[in-house]
Amino acid sequence: MSVRIISPSNGETLKLENPFTIQGTADDGVVSVRISSPLGTKDFLLGNVTVIDGKWSLLTQFTLGGDRKIVAEGCDASGNEIAAQEITIELNSIEDDQTGSVTITTPVKNSELNLENAVQFTGKLSGDVTKISIRSPFAGKTFPLGDAVIAGDNWTFSFKFKTGGNREVIADGLDTSGVILGSAKVGFSLTSPLDPDDFNVVGANRTTKEFREKVVQIAQRIPAKPLFLMAVMSFETGGTFSPSITSSQSGAVGLIQFLSSTAKSLGTTSTKLSQMTAIEQLDFVEKYLKQFGKPLNTLEDTYMAVLFPRAIGKGSNFVLFSIPSREYKQNRGLDINRNGNVTAGEAAALVRSRII
Repeated sequence: MSVRIISPSNGETLKLENPFTIQGTADDGVVSVRISSPLGTKDFLLGNVTVIDGKWSLLTQFTLGGDRKIVAEGCDASGNEIAAQEITIELNSIEDDQTGSVTITTPVKNSELNLENAVQFTGKLSGDVTKISIRSPFAGKTFPLGDAVIAGDNWTFSFKFKTGGNREVIADGLDTSGVILGSAKVGFSLTSPLDPDDFNVVGANRTTKEFREKVVQIAQRIPAKPLFLMAVMSFETGGTFSPSITSSQSGAVGLIQFLSSTAKSLGTTSTKLSQMTAIEQLDFVEKYLKQFGKPLNTLEDTYMAVLFPRAIGKGSNFVLFSIPSREYKQNRGLDINRNGNVTAGEAAALVRSRII
């Protein structure tokens, strides 16, 4: 009674990053095969397969290279081992491939890249390579990403990843018959400067990635919290984030409702502000907020910078408007408890309601 491993052959060298199939045969009486790989004092199960017409196979991939043993144990109908064979293979990383038939120029190894942007891959090919196929091993599986565009001895490929962390990409160089002539691998990390929790406000879906990235950058320089900046702009624009939205009462315009006098103090005009893109107008949002020279640590402080700058840093109970005054009359709708005073906290309550 015997079980035999036909492929790979004993002593064969394979690529660590490539999945491969272990195939074999078995005599009558062997109904299943247990395939494992001993390493040190541990025995790692690769899988159990059923023998069909005297043949069996298992697709697998290793995560550690070097010399690795593969053991196939044939079992009878009762699960008892009645036959076995062992082979040794060598697993080398694609990084050790010296053929040079395909190389990756960019990104460079261990780059830190922005998850929000598509990764641009470039490289070179030589010899009989006519096709570059791109794939990415991840979580024990290998995902095909697509084929590169070839121009002469150069190739390019672009891909937008959905998940971050440490990633590897492999470029396989194939000939006209589809045979891999050589491979190249690059590892890099993908991180995002954008925390989704920073943009959970009404209307955020109307903004672009570039807009949100710039909000984060501005928040770091003021400093302020991106979420609070987004909430204020959502409130002031009615969730549109439109740089041209204009108040019918005051004539204020844009992301934080710039008054004409405010626009003039910033070296521009309401008309010019309304003609800007949202991303362009963010420069003036930053210029306006930075002039106070104070960190905007709370939602109240962030909104007070727009509504009532004297209240920055005074706390949520600071009184902005009181009876009797024209300002109170204009803002009496903000007096939540109807006590004749509008506090910073009350004024910011509607802004806070923009946070989802």
